[in-house]
Amino acid sequence: MQRTRCALRIISLVMVLVLAVGGLMAVSPMPTEAATVKELQDKLAKLEKEEKALKEKLAASKGDVAKQQQYADSIKEKIRNSEAQIELLRQQIQLLTDQMDEKAAQINAREAEISAAQKGIEDQLALFGERLRVIAQSGNLSALQMLFDTENYVEYLLKESVVERIAANDQRMIDELNAEIERLNQEKAALNEEKSLLEEERRGVEDLKAVADAKKKELDDLYAESNRVLAELQKSVDAVNAALKQKQREEEALDKEIKKLLAATNSTGKYSGGTMHWPVPTVRNISSYYGYRWGSLHRGIDIANGSIPIYGQNIVAAADGTVIFANTSGWGGGYGLYVMVDHGRDSSGRQIVTLYAHMSAVSVRVGQKVTGGATVIGRAGSSGNVTGPHLHFEVRVNGSAVDPLAHGYLKAS
Repeated sequence: MQRTRCALRIISLVMVLVLAVGGLMAVSPMPTEAATVKELQDKLAKLEKEEKALKEKLAASKGDVAKQQQYADSIKEKIRNSEAQIELLRQQIQLLTDQMDEKAAQINAREAEISAAQKGIEDQLALFGERLRVIAQSGNLSALQMLFDTENYVEYLLKESVVERIAANDQRMIDELNAEIERLNQEKAALNEEKSLLEEERRGVEDLKAVADAKKKELDDLYAESNRVLAELQKSVDAVNAALKQKQREEEALDKEIKKLLAATNSTGKYSGGTMHWPVPTVRNISSYYGYRWGSLHRGIDIANGSIPIYGQNIVAAADGTVIFANTSGWGGGYGLYVMVDHGRDSSGRQIVTLYAHMSAVSVRVGQKVTGGATVIGRAGSSGNVTGPHLHFEVRVNGSAVDPLAHGYLKAS
């Protein structure tokens, strides 16, 4: 029994140290990824330098009424700069997160290999112990009585002359085991240092997220200031009415195009009904509802101005369906970057389509199948005709926009 306990102690020691070296091998650095991170950091530094110059320009023109238009233009430049910084930060965060995820996957794979190696070590020690028992029973190793009284039989074998009585093969195994334990001890120390570096990397990612969140908040403030300045510049009623009429003409033209597109779409799927998934999981605030405003029909709801800045947040498909349109660049008739998803026909045979407008990026293509609440179709932004970042969301029934809330397609929290 005492010999069995000794063997188990050695097995436990070897297992711990082998696991340690496996972890070390799994978290080695990735120089090619780091080079890409460096490139992103250089781009960000350039934008930050431009930002400083823009801030000085803003400060110089803010107090002069005659320079209000120049001030408004400077704000727009600052907005574009902030959006570019936010995107670079997002890419850098994603790259570092993917890098850490890959390291974690390597660790899991190495642990599986180590589990198999552990079984081999146990078998080897069991065979060696059996050989010692046979030698003891044959009377060829009188010093074994001392071995049974020793807590660590490996230490005993290494230090005492009894090793000279063991076969050469067993002696080599003992020497190799001793060398392996020494090597593992050294690599365990290196592993602890590598883990500390990985923790620093994780903290660095959290710092980047904090910077990105601050930039998004700053972006909201910039849009608010931009809107204030533009309001002062557009005090003329004639100018405002002319702008509204132009906007109405654009909206009507776009609405006709959308209806024409939907009429030509062969919707063969089946819409299951019920409440759809909220299209921006992290932001639930509605900044503008469906209905008439400023003399024209607002054909959907606007999601924005919650506790979390909406710019760059993921937009998901509201229900299962197929992407039938994706505008990935340009003005988009005022909708900017936008996507339409066909959800099939409801129990009354009506085609149900959702529309997502003013994105900063589109992640899907025409013909792609999407899953409600799961498939990311893009990120919220401020493209097209907007006064600030938000998602404009529409539900169209047989081509015509309806109130998503009043008709039960969405439920406000």
